[in-house]
This record gives sequence, structure tokens and C-alpha cells, in this order.
Amino acid sequence: METQMVNSLKDCYKSEEPGTGIYSYNAYSVSDVYRILEGIGQNVFQRAGESFGRPLWFRGQESEDYQLLPSLYRERENKENEAKLYSTYSLAEEYRHQNFAARVNHLMQSAPKNRVEWQEVLQHHFGKTRFMDWSESLETAMNFALEPFIDTKDTLDNQTKRCTITPGIWVVDPYRMNELVYDFFAEDGNHSYIEKALLKLFPDGNKREQIKEGIQKELKAHKNIYFNFDSAKTLDVAINGIVSVCVLDEYCHYNAEHLGNMIESREFNPFFYLLVRYYADALPVEADLGKGLLPPLASIQPYHSERIRAQRGTFTIFPNYCRTGKAKQFAGTKMDVIALESQKGCLCHIRLCDPVRIARELIYAGERWPEIYPDIQVYANYLETKKFFV
Repeated sequence: METQMVNSLKDCYKSEEPGTGIYSYNAYSVSDVYRILEGIGQNVFQRAGESFGRPLWFRGQESEDYQLLPSLYRERENKENEAKLYSTYSLAEEYRHQNFAARVNHLMQSAPKNRVEWQEVLQHHFGKTRFMDWSESLETAMNFALEPFIDTKDTLDNQTKRCTITPGIWVVDPYRMNELVYDFFAEDGNHSYIEKALLKLFPDGNKREQIKEGIQKELKAHKNIYFNFDSAKTLDVAINGIVSVCVLDEYCHYNAEHLGNMIESREFNPFFYLLVRYYADALPVEADLGKGLLPPLASIQPYHSERIRAQRGTFTIFPNYCRTGKAKQFAGTKMDVIALESQKGCLCHIRLCDPVRIARELIYAGERWPEIYPDIQVYANYLETKKFFV
């Protein structure tokens, strides 16, 4: 392939997929990737008046054609019960949690404390969950995207992939993604989501209605209190808008006896409570384009293994989506309406157009599989490396 260079963001093209607004860039070398990333940080995600660039997360994929869908949603339809509080996905998730936790608890360096933490561990070991892996490290994402070129095993699968795929890296602004979640709950038309979340704490309908109205008004009027600091001035850029669902879930369980009073008095952030109900407890939500779609959430999780720590793993957690008959794909496309690509303003994509060159540059720079898979077997296999296939 003829060597090309990216000199500026003018090399980008805007996706024409309906429902998206995603910029995609072509990179032909590692230096191109870093040059593009600098432009994304300064010109795409950073807003006017902001003095500091926000942290970005990265996901490497072997093929640019793979949709951003969690593995649990790729095989089955989701049906909910009449109360719309439990669903097929709820059952599939709980069976996995029960069986996985029962079989591997003795192998854990640090035992997960709740279901959402077990989902994180299962996801990192190739189980099917509502989670999607991301990393705070660009190098980790490039390693995953270029796995067929860096992996020293010359398997038929790797040979085929090296000849047929174009790898890519997704870049997400986790602050902006979580802001979309907050804005969804603050919208006037989404009172029913708040009411469903409050049913557990306030079974009395009149009481629940009163608290629901108060929460929605406060979320709309006081975003700077319940979600973000002054984004143009804050020095807390590394943590602003970044949440940990498992920590919130643990806090709610610890304060279960008084949680209703804490929500009513606003002693506990009502937005955080909504996150626990929809992303940890996985209350079903409708995937209806006409009513808007509750977005996935960007969440940091504890490092329960050396592998997760080495990969600097983070996650987007998808709601428990129940599709309506009309909510399958965007008209005229093959893109699923619940894919992460449907979220506007928080994603960019970098196509690795010369994967052989980029993989070779990573190897020259010292990138190796044991760095992101620090397992004994991986180290042993690496000792027997005969050559790299780039």
C-alpha cells in the first residue's frame, strides 16, 4: 500500500449513517493516530471556553464493520413482563451471574461485591454481558485492533483477517456520554422512567408522584449540582462526570434502610440513584425511537484482576433494552438502533488504513501481548515466538 500521511483534520469524512454524527479519520501510521487524536481532543470534543481537555477512552476493533453492541444483545430478542420490571435479558444475565460466581469465586484476587461487579469480570473473560470494554490507554486499543498482525500464532483465522479486514479505533468522550444520560432523565417527557425507578422505595402512588415531580424539576434546574461542575473552569477535569456504578450500588445497599428518606430530602443525589436502578439493577427500558433512547453509561469499575489493571479497563454499560416492533434498524441501513453509534456528539472513529505498518511500528516501540494479557500462559507462549507476521 502506498504510504500516506495525515496532515490535518481535513482528511476526515463525516458518516452518512442516519441517526449518527460521527467523524471518521484515516490513519496510515502511529504518528497519524496521535496527530488525529490531538485534533479530536482540541477541535471535536472540547467546547468553547474550556481550558482543559477531558479524558478520552478507546476501543480497538479488528474490523471497522463491527457494530458497537454488547455481546448479550447479539443473539436474542428481549421480552418484558406486564409490569415492565423484568425481562428476558434480566433472566439471561442472572443465570450467567449465578453460574459464573459459583464456579470462579475461589480464583478471584479480589472478590466482586455485587452483580454489576461480577458482570465486569465476566465481560473481561469473554462472557456475554450488557457491558462493552474500553480502555484509558490508546496503546491498549491499538493492540486489540491489530491483534491478527501482532499475535505471533500464524493461525488460519489470523491469516484470513490480515488479508480481509480494516481495523479501527473508537474514541469516546465519557463525560459527554454521561451528560446525555443526565439530559435524558431531565427531559420533561421522561417522567415515567423516574417513576419506575422510585417504585421500589415509594409504593404509595401519591407519594411517588410528588417525589417524581420534584426530582425531575431539580434535575432540570440544577445540573451543576447533580451532574457537573463548571466545565469551563473546573480543575477536576479528570473526574467530572465520571461515575462508578458498582460503588453507587454498594452505597445504596449500605444505606438501604434510610435510602427513601435520603432521596426525598436530596441528601443522596437522585441522578445517582437512577443510575443504580437502570444500569446496576437493569430495569427494562423501551428501545423506541419516537420516545428517545436512554443512552449507555460510561463507568469505571474496580480492578478485580491483573489483566483488567494492565488493560486499564473501563466500560460502557447498556440499559436493559426492550425493542418495540418498529425499533430494529435505522431505515435503509443495517445499523441497529441500540448500537452505540446512535449516540450523537460523543464518538469518533479512526480507521487504521495501513495495519501492517502500524503494527510494525508498535512492535518496534516494544508493544507485546504479555503487556495486556499478563497471564503465565501468555508469557510462556511469547518465549516460543519465532517471528512476527508484519
